[in-house]
Amino acid sequence: MSPNNLFQIIKPKMLETLATNIQLNLLERAINASTNGIIITDAQQADHPIIYVNEGFEQMTGYAFNEVAGHNCRFLQGDHRQQEDLSKIRQALQEGKECCAVLRNYRKDGSEFWNELYLAPVRNAQNQITHHIGVQTDVTHRKQSEDLLQESETQFRQTFECAPIGMALVRIDGRFLDVNPALCEMLGYTKTELMRRTLLEMSHPDDLAEGKLLYRRCLQGEIQTFQLEKRYLTKNQTTIYALVRATLIRDDNEIPLHYVVQILDFSCALSQHPVPKTTPTRKQVTPRKALPDYFHYDGLTGLPTRILFEAYLQEALYHQEQQGAVFFLDLD
Repeated sequence: MSPNNLFQIIKPKMLETLATNIQLNLLERAINASTNGIIITDAQQADHPIIYVNEGFEQMTGYAFNEVAGHNCRFLQGDHRQQEDLSKIRQALQEGKECCAVLRNYRKDGSEFWNELYLAPVRNAQNQITHHIGVQTDVTHRKQSEDLLQESETQFRQTFECAPIGMALVRIDGRFLDVNPALCEMLGYTKTELMRRTLLEMSHPDDLAEGKLLYRRCLQGEIQTFQLEKRYLTKNQTTIYALVRATLIRDDNEIPLHYVVQILDFSCALSQHPVPKTTPTRKQVTPRKALPDYFHYDGLTGLPTRILFEAYLQEALYHQEQQGAVFFLDLD
């Protein structure tokens, strides 16, 4: 056979091999360019040893390939071998399926990181699983944020349930999302009964307009929080006087979610220091020094409240010699 004929036979094989090598080189460079850690294990050997890791894995864990080759990936969990998501991985390996798990891992220097692992089987032409490929993503920051959020939600829930004042989460349409025990006791309803109603239904009819206006201004973005004194009607139609503070909660896109409403019943304080309904004598004028400061001054602005104003008004009415008139004018 002439050299030319031999070359004609060998040339396609050489070109095929060259093309394969180029593809493999491109694939390896692409994998190493990824910031994700990539692991390949041999599914046909006992204990699924590591046979490949990319540079992303080495940077994420601090381990070089020659330090982890031949080992099972479980060494990354350190002493935490009973993690809940490990059961997902074991089940996926047994069933030959893909899975995603979040695991607490440890770098070579002992520092902790949270690893979101996507694991998938690799099959040959006979549909047999020959390898597993794992893609690691460091989600430590996300996990810490989730833990802080969970802790914050737990603290809020404890505060909400144990608060000595009435608290409620109120939908944009006015219906309750949740109410605490103090509010139920204040209004005389069970939680189930209150959840069927709206906060405005509990309001004294004469106080509805002001409340509706303030809630509407929150939705329109004019204000985020408001505070006012108003009356509520209990289940047995008793009137209570309350200091109400409501804040509109929005999401990251500024979409309104719900209101957080705090309601402080000061009816008892008023019963001990009643506001006279007629022009008082000097003995009927009741100074408000006995009331706590938060009844006298707004916690947000520091301005006098209506309770303090009414006390001064009654005093002024007593001292004035001629009849007069008083009116309220909204600043807006």
